[in-house]
Amino acid sequence: MQRKQSIRMGHAGSPQGGCIIRLKGDICMSPQHGYTRLEKIYALYDDVCAAPERFCRKGCALCCTANVTLTTLEAGLILAHWQAQGQPPPLADLEAAVRRPRFRPTLTINGLAELCAQGKEVPDETADPGNGPCPLLKDDLCSVYAVRPFGCRAMQSQSDCGRSGAADMPEWILSTNTLFLQYIEAADIPGISGNLADILLFLSVPGHFDALGRGARAVPPKGLPANRSIPVLMIPPEHRQRLMGLAQALQQQIT
Repeated sequence: MQRKQSIRMGHAGSPQGGCIIRLKGDICMSPQHGYTRLEKIYALYDDVCAAPERFCRKGCALCCTANVTLTTLEAGLILAHWQAQGQPPPLADLEAAVRRPRFRPTLTINGLAELCAQGKEVPDETADPGNGPCPLLKDDLCSVYAVRPFGCRAMQSQSDCGRSGAADMPEWILSTNTLFLQYIEAADIPGISGNLADILLFLSVPGHFDALGRGARAVPPKGLPANRSIPVLMIPPEHRQRLMGLAQALQQQIT
């Protein structure tokens, strides 16, 4: 059952220097409306972060690596896209991907927020950019571009990553990305999160995708963390005025 949630401006200490806003209540979204609401969240992000100075363009695939992560809701949207196209999941490519090195997070973004709120040590989880390309990348083009997960949408740069070796992103964009990640995870309870290849293979098992549509959770493979509601919003003080209205808009999308 959904519970209404209000945003409270109370402070909480954190390793990031007091960048946390506590929330009242839990957020949970009915799975039958999940894909529609997820697409609305994607559209909201496009509106908020539209940047004419963005260097990213078709065929620019340096950030399209095997380290992409997503929720089961985002993976379900990709599977639904394949079904609508009459296209089976690329199981051979996904199975090959899980045999190679890839980033496999042990914490979700809201799990990380909980540790920060409690003042606990945050594990160092880093992704090696040398792990190779995303299994859904074909000839430097995304084969699921229309339904690509948020982690891909969030990667944007104001300069050529090929020259600098990293994305050139304003700090407020990074804070905005964190905010969206928190709400997308909260919109997918009782789902799980993990590496793109792991989650897509998990949902490709007969019965698992159908269970997602019923709001049920199949037993996930070891190492895929369960999604959580938002314990606190990780918004730095300098971005709070700019992003609190956006947080309210996101809340309306998932309640």
